[in-house]
Amino acid sequence: LSPLEPLSSPFPLAVFEELGLPPASRFLWWERSRSQGRRRPGSLRSGLHPLDLDAGWLELDSAPGAYAAAAEARRTVLADGSDQQELALVDDRKSRGAQAELLTLITEHLARCHPNRFSLRGSGIDMHFESLEEGLTWRLADFDASPLKLVGQLVQEDVCLMHEEVSDSGARHVFVAGVVMDSFNPVEKHMLPMMELHGPVPGYAVDLHESMGRVFQTLRKPVWRANFSIMEWRGGGGA
Repeated sequence: LSPLEPLSSPFPLAVFEELGLPPASRFLWWERSRSQGRRRPGSLRSGLHPLDLDAGWLELDSAPGAYAAAAEARRTVLADGSDQQELALVDDRKSRGAQAELLTLITEHLARCHPNRFSLRGSGIDMHFESLEEGLTWRLADFDASPLKLVGQLVQEDVCLMHEEVSDSGARHVFVAGVVMDSFNPVEKHMLPMMELHGPVPGYAVDLHESMGRVFQTLRKPVWRANFSIMEWRGGGGA
């Protein structure tokens, strides 16, 4: 795969898997292939690009049984009565409309793009979403009080909802609701502005702070970001 060969995005994952490329490298490859000669050398870039929702944007783990195992683990955390639920799910109770919109977007996408694995049937309060391989069914109306509780069971990614607050000093984007199990402690970060969700990023203030603020204030269409992080993971007796 040549860095000059155009692709609409790093999706779908299958393109890179067939070529034997490490899945995590595709975002860096894609961004690098389109940033040659732009800006000063070594400067940070936003990595933001238009996202085509119809072309596929949620990726399911291709390893046999991996999605089911991950989903089962997330369901255990989010189960009613679980001590872990309150550590992974945060909700300001004012963003239910946005949560419901996200749940609709996700269930419709999965049923349309993966019809052999998911389906939507019924209508209104009797609308049901089914995971065919797992033999599980959910009535969407049962999650009206907390749509993110079902979102967190269907996708393997962490989900964060940000709300724009405008004041005389400007606009800021606050983490109002989310399901976070792998990135950070959502309880500690709940209701904090975006810039406080993680530690300082070297070069961000100079290269990106102002431009990213403008992006979020004028955001009207979905975008995806070419990004990566280094995380410590300990399991199976090793790090």
